[in-house]
Amino acid sequence: MFTRIDVPGAAQTFAFGINDIGEIVGFFILQGIHGYLRTPEGIFITIDVPGAADTRARGINDRGSITGQYRDASGTHAFSLTAGVVTTIDVPGATATFGRGINQRGDVTGTFTDAVTGRTRGFLAAGPGR
Repeated sequence: MFTRIDVPGAAQTFAFGINDIGEIVGFFILQGIHGYLRTPEGIFITIDVPGAADTRARGINDRGSITGQYRDASGTHAFSLTAGVVTTIDVPGATATFGRGINQRGDVTGTFTDAVTGRTRGFLAAGPGR
């Protein structure tokens, strides 16, 4: 069985993460790039990091915490979103940081671009209070 995932009115919809509850995250293109959370009932909730030019949700845990990346005037940053609070994640010495996965403790994994070598590397950022 397949479920079609289309944000209403969007030119394109991308799905990237799902948790055990059935919540799905991704991003869509409609007058810009916006993240979304799709509830198990099929309701779409837009995710836009304040001040960002675009937001892309990539992972979600069973507690509903979300990770991804956003772009603003200063570059590309990873983020975590927990209970409505956005936390920016920037790897020191990186030109860009991308959030990819988040576990139940809120630890975020992802990739970053090393400013010295230009190579892509992985990272683990400990969750809140760790």
